[in-house]
Amino acid sequence: MEKLNNKEQVVFRSVLNYLDQNRPFLMDDILPFLNSTLKDSLNVNTMGIKQILNSLMEKNIVIEGSILTKYELLEHEKRRRIYEHVKKHPGIFFNKIVTQLNLSNYVVYWHIKILLKFELIKKSTVENHQIFFLDSVPLKTAERAYYLSKKRIKQIIEFLRNNDFGVSKTQFAKDLNMHLNTVKKYLEILTRYRVISIKNTSKKTLYFLTESYF
Repeated sequence: MEKLNNKEQVVFRSVLNYLDQNRPFLMDDILPFLNSTLKDSLNVNTMGIKQILNSLMEKNIVIEGSILTKYELLEHEKRRRIYEHVKKHPGIFFNKIVTQLNLSNYVVYWHIKILLKFELIKKSTVENHQIFFLDSVPLKTAERAYYLSKKRIKQIIEFLRNNDFGVSKTQFAKDLNMHLNTVKKYLEILTRYRVISIKNTSKKTLYFLTESYF
């Protein structure tokens, strides 16, 4: 979480008192409240308080229209479970979260929406799936994790582990009972993310797992 300077800490404590009364953070409503409670102790005018509030909003510590703050988001048990699951499984998509955590679609949707709003997590789209990952995780890392979680890619990787002499596209298709176009698609993905390497011979192209995947 972001560190606050002294003035931000003072304003934030007053914001918490305001939100504790079940009032949402709305700039036009909270500014007069803070101006009346802080103008003497903080020695800052209305414009100064507004600038501090804007700083808190830029850091996503408070969000317009919400009664929550970034610091208390993970106090909610189900929201924390979803956050920790996304943290453990970058690139996971909505239906997997629902199934693996045994939560309803509505519950997952609601808490994902809050986590996104406060930018604790991010989202992107891969193969018509909306994937989720922590704000600190690079998009490429999340995409790679998404692909590596796919059943057919796991089959290809395991097959290469058991056949370290190199495998051709046609052998993949035959032994794994996959369409050749499907094999080509996933081999291209695995090559892109450097999970496999390629060796061209006079007769065919062979695929190998990179050392880190043995």
